[in-house]
Amino acid sequence: MYATIKKQNESTIAEFNRTIPHPIESVWRMLTVNEQLQKWFPQLEIEQLRPDGKIRFDFGNGSYEEMTILEVSEPTNFAFSWDKNTMRFELSEKVDGQTALKLSEDIIVVNPHTPRDIAGWHTCLDNIAAILDGIPVKAGPAENWDDLYQYYKKEFEPLSE
Repeated sequence: MYATIKKQNESTIAEFNRTIPHPIESVWRMLTVNEQLQKWFPQLEIEQLRPDGKIRFDFGNGSYEEMTILEVSEPTNFAFSWDKNTMRFELSEKVDGQTALKLSEDIIVVNPHTPRDIAGWHTCLDNIAAILDGIPVKAGPAENWDDLYQYYKKEFEPLSE
């Protein structure tokens, strides 16, 4: 399922809504336990899982970007800054034991890189579901990444500066 993109006040919101057929605790661990997180986003490492804690993005060349955790409420809410933007994961348990996952990014400035980021998050969510289903995921871009990028590029075109 594609993200919905909408203008809201002074920012743009990209929002994904997925149903993950696994218990909320399993999905929470995929987002917040480094050995699980790095299966689908190997460049990220949570240093302290608490408000004002840090997450590091490893550029792979010896340099890092540090992000600040804004909210942690196990097992339902996890939010952190990424540059000027805010990433927010919201989980809720469905009556059938599955998990509703909402990922939103509050984007302050839409730029030419934004569609790449959103295509990347789309792939990450696909990978989380696959890993929980026991399906191996390969490192590197997904086979459908170019199609996703082109889709999001068109979606963001009217919003780019």
